[in-house]
Amino acid sequence: MENKIHLHFRWVHLVGYLLLFFGDLGAFFVLRSYFLLMTAVVIVLVGILSVYGMFYLAGNLQVRLYIYGQNVVLGDETELQVSLLHRVRYFALNCMLAMEAENVFRESKSLWKISMPVQPGGVSKAVLPLKAEYLGKYHISCKEGKLRDLLGIVEAVIPAESYCEITVLPDISGEKGVDTSGFLSGMSESEESREKGHDFSEVHDIREYIPGDKLRDIHWKISAKQGELMVKERISVSGSQMVLRIALSQEKDISELLLQSAGNVAASFVGQNLPVCLLIWNGHRYAFDAFHCSDIEELRRALALILAMPLSVRLNDQQTVYLKNSYPFLRTYLSIENEDSGIQVVMRENV
Repeated sequence: MENKIHLHFRWVHLVGYLLLFFGDLGAFFVLRSYFLLMTAVVIVLVGILSVYGMFYLAGNLQVRLYIYGQNVVLGDETELQVSLLHRVRYFALNCMLAMEAENVFRESKSLWKISMPVQPGGVSKAVLPLKAEYLGKYHISCKEGKLRDLLGIVEAVIPAESYCEITVLPDISGEKGVDTSGFLSGMSESEESREKGHDFSEVHDIREYIPGDKLRDIHWKISAKQGELMVKERISVSGSQMVLRIALSQEKDISELLLQSAGNVAASFVGQNLPVCLLIWNGHRYAFDAFHCSDIEELRRALALILAMPLSVRLNDQQTVYLKNSYPFLRTYLSIENEDSGIQVVMRENV
């Protein structure tokens, strides 16, 4: 698409230029000095070349944005490279670029401007450090560029349709591991209480009773045969799937903490070879988005997709009711939610 360049006169500079020209021309008529006449001609030529050179550069200038990496962890730094492609060979001008960074998840925008010299050689580059301060998917774009001629008489506004994207993810590297043994045990107890014979874990071994073991783990048949209490040692079934529902908050900072907590819990489960299913509300579909994750990379992709949608779309006060209607066979799940006491990870029954 051909760029439409808008020109604006800078009247203060234009008046100053005209005063200089007519002042020199008036001095020539009074003094009849050919040097003053040549000066007037030079002033006119310089003005024409200045405006033409700027207009030629504006018609051939292209802006390119490139960011290193598609995903970055919250708190880390990355770099944004801004390149100006042009055909300048013999002179340099200054270009002012209007930049915009939109956080899709937080539904916020930030604007800033950078000044870059358009140097001879065909390509001018600048590298800007960026720090990931908030979770979300960012659209970084250059809205327009402004060029001024050497004399500052005319300013050209150039549309610059260039953008790049990056997603800031929670830190789920495992350094902030979560003890999930209590969740697994609680899930097992809940499932066994709801349906006889159903178990979220499988028996790994039979051993003698140790004070502190739970009564539910006692193997009564073997205990009766051997005449002493024997208990079942359990391990999680790798083919099972832990369901995590993420209930986000209207407060953006709290929602970030909820996603961080969900990422840590899910990472702990997949680290134990237990796949997880992240459930989060989608107002566009009026249903839950389900993300099945069996390893850390799938978990990162799931979080990136969650952060690619506005927070307002993820909110609904009737999620518990819709969850029961959408997943009638789901008996228990982990809920990552915000209460008065702070962020909580609680096991709930789907009733």
